[in-house]
Amino acid sequence: MIKSFEQAITRVATLGLPKVFVGIWYCDVPDSIRDVCRPPERYFELVSEKEEWFCRAARFVPLWEENREAIVGLDESTGEFLKHQYDGSVQDVVLGSTYQRFITAFFVELIDSGIWDELDDLGERFAYQHLHELKLFAERTSDETWEHDYEELLGSIE
Repeated sequence: MIKSFEQAITRVATLGLPKVFVGIWYCDVPDSIRDVCRPPERYFELVSEKEEWFCRAARFVPLWEENREAIVGLDESTGEFLKHQYDGSVQDVVLGSTYQRFITAFFVELIDSGIWDELDDLGERFAYQHLHELKLFAERTSDETWEHDYEELLGSIE
């Protein structure tokens, strides 16, 4: 189990992910995502005190913390990217079963929060291969069709 910043950064650096993931740990990210992608702090406080709070902690690699309320990371045993709310109000949410699906879910959250102009830069930093499809989704979807359109988008991404 990863219980320290040093252990985590070493593991993150060896995952083969884009270098932006190491940058997150040093607050080296664009301002547009600085509040969303923060270096984990509360995670280390919680996981060292009480391992059972997070059922997947033993095989979990933390990637970033969201507002000290949730941790986003990779379950190495399944390859799934997850979000875990610290308050336990929601079960672990699978953000993606592949890296590209994970980044799709992350970018949809960013679009929903109003980040649009930075998508090209972020797409490059995160090595996201489906930016065109994501933009089409965002332009054409509505509240009534969102769920169907989102499932269709995810179905087209491996």
